[in-house]
Amino acid sequence: MKEKHTAIHIELLRCIACFFVIFNHTAYSVRNIVPGDLSKSRIVTLLLYFFCKTAVPLFLLIAGANLLKKKDTPHKILERIGKIIALIVIGSLPYFFTDDISIFSSAYWKGLYEGDYNASIWYLYLYLGILLMLPLLQSIHLSAKQHLYLLLVYLLGPGLFPLLRIYFAVPSPAGPLSYAIPSCYVILLLTGDYLENKLDLCELTAKRIAGIWAVLVFFVGISFITAIHQLNAIGYIDYDSVYGTTYYSFTVCISICTYILVRYYFHSIRTRIIKTAILQFGKYTLGIYLFGEFIRVRLEFIYDYLKANMSHLLSVLIYSVCIFITGAFVMFLFYGAKSILTKKR
Repeated sequence: MKEKHTAIHIELLRCIACFFVIFNHTAYSVRNIVPGDLSKSRIVTLLLYFFCKTAVPLFLLIAGANLLKKKDTPHKILERIGKIIALIVIGSLPYFFTDDISIFSSAYWKGLYEGDYNASIWYLYLYLGILLMLPLLQSIHLSAKQHLYLLLVYLLGPGLFPLLRIYFAVPSPAGPLSYAIPSCYVILLLTGDYLENKLDLCELTAKRIAGIWAVLVFFVGISFITAIHQLNAIGYIDYDSVYGTTYYSFTVCISICTYILVRYYFHSIRTRIIKTAILQFGKYTLGIYLFGEFIRVRLEFIYDYLKANMSHLLSVLIYSVCIFITGAFVMFLFYGAKSILTKKR
């Protein structure tokens, strides 16, 4: 999942996406909003939620940026596939051991095959599918206009129809209309390749950057408005419907804007301390992501203490930071031990 000598902004995007995953998995208790309960804390939580929905899209944009800029040999692709399968097995072990399920039992291998035992590792299964399609994906070469056309087809079709149906009860068109349109996963991969490897930063003038900020604010705002509309219409916000296998047009646009802005502002960092910190945390994000849910459950006592002594939202934010830092520390120890063992050999 991670390439060597990755650009600094890519590592920062990994950190952001990883933290968004953690926050999304911890903020469920403060997202429960009822009509008339729009306090400042609830509003901020809801706005943060729309940013956190960009976690997986950001990971996919990063994957496209790193994987599609070259053409790997079959041996290299098989090597990548082997590493991901190993990570799926290793990443699953703590969760199964916690449930007292033996690695030699059929329940373990059934759960590993189905991949439904953890809220985070599912992405590795998605990534495995991407690797299987990589020879074809790396051979796709689209012009800027073709990239834009493909993105617009999705944003005005599969990414928009379900949202209109859920929020405004607008009937969706015939299903087959969107069946032939590539999934959002594929489109995000191709978009990541374009944003990283084909979009010239020199083309991003001050006016264009201001326009990207405006688009970002607009889609965060319209996401908030549609959520409040649903709250008033049915009495609650159906988070499951807005965070499923379909990434809605608003989320896709927020993700793309976030990627461009982070690349623009952080593609070159001269402050050595900040650069080193980003690179180190970026190196640890895979481990933090894999074991974040495992760590979260074991640090719930911190959340309980914080919740009793401060605002609910602030307690969730600090709790999420604690999970991220703890995961980074565990990975620091892991890489330290690995380095020692390597030297002994």
